[in-house]
Order: sequence, then C-alpha cells, then structure tokens
Amino acid sequence: MFWMNTTTRCEIIPLFPTPLFVINDFITEEERVKIYQSIKKVDSLPHTAMSGNATSSHYSEGEEVDFLDEEIKERIQSALNEYSDGYGCNRTKIDLIWSNIQMKGSVLNEHIHVNSLLSGALYINANDGLVFHNPNPYVYTTPTNKITDFNTEYSRFAVKNCQLLIFPSWLKHGKNDITTEMDDRIVVSFNASPTCPRCA
Repeated sequence: MFWMNTTTRCEIIPLFPTPLFVINDFITEEERVKIYQSIKKVDSLPHTAMSGNATSSHYSEGEEVDFLDEEIKERIQSALNEYSDGYGCNRTKIDLIWSNIQMKGSVLNEHIHVNSLLSGALYINANDGLVFHNPNPYVYTTPTNKITDFNTEYSRFAVKNCQLLIFPSWLKHGKNDITTEMDDRIVVSFNASPTCPRCA
C-alpha cells in the first residue's frame, strides 16, 4: 500500500495488528440446528454483558451447561491451537462455554473477557455483525477527518451462521448504542486460558 503526495512516495506499514481468526462453515447446517435446539432448552438469565430482552447461560457461580458435543469442542480446541501458534502466544485450553440469546431491540454492551487469554464466538443464529473497538488509546478522529483503518474508533465485522471467530480476550467488543435487529440471535461464546498458569 502506498501513500502519494507531490514530493514523497511513502510505504505504509501496519504496526501491531490485532488478529481476528475467522473460520466460515466451521459447523454444518445439521450441527447448527442441533445446537440451536439444545440452547433453546437451556435455562438462561439476564447478564451484564447485554441490555434489554437478552439472556445468557453464563453463570458466575453455576455449572456450565453442555450443549456442544465433544467432537465440536475438539475442533474449537484445534482452532485455538492454530490461532495461538500464528499469534505467537502460549497455547490455551477452553475453560468456559456459554450461550447468549438476544431478542430484537437488545444490546450487546461494550465489554472484554477478563481472566482469559483468548475468546471466541460460534454463530448459531445471526445475520448481523460484531463491533470491535480499536485498542489504540491515541486515536484522533473528528467528523471532518477521513476515516481509515488506522484512525477508526471501531469496526463492525459482518457475521453469519456456522462461523467461528477467535480473538484476544482483551479486545473490547459490543456497542452500547447498536440494537439487535432480529429475534433469537443465538451465539455460543467461550474463553480459553493458558494451559500452564505461569504462562499467561
């Protein structure tokens, strides 16, 4: 990529990129429907990560609800290993899996996933997007500035059913002023921590 002005030809180098790992068709349509049906039977409660008519099976003091079979968990673990190797971080192991259900008008609040290294989302019933925030604290934007990949405060990534995303747990996502436009938006989320506690 090059920038041109009257006197200089400048090469632009994207320093310190944040890796977002995307696997389309991570699960089959048959697996997606089976997971959807299992999640709909799970008791879920409101959670601070979401506002409005939305519930989660993420219980801080409860037991994890098992709606993914072992083969899919193994595939997620394999994807986490591949991400870690490419990212250059220590390998992680899934330590929590939960489901979120949002109805029309609800909001996925801006948040990070504490006490983990990597996080991810498996889209079971969604056709919208996920907002990620620029982690650079020195972003300078005004309404008159040209918005680029380098100065935008956030970016909305389009998501679709059967897709898997993996990202660093510290990357803030969600947007307090964007409401869900569909009913039964269902996502399976997970956290993963280093396999060695001293490797974090």
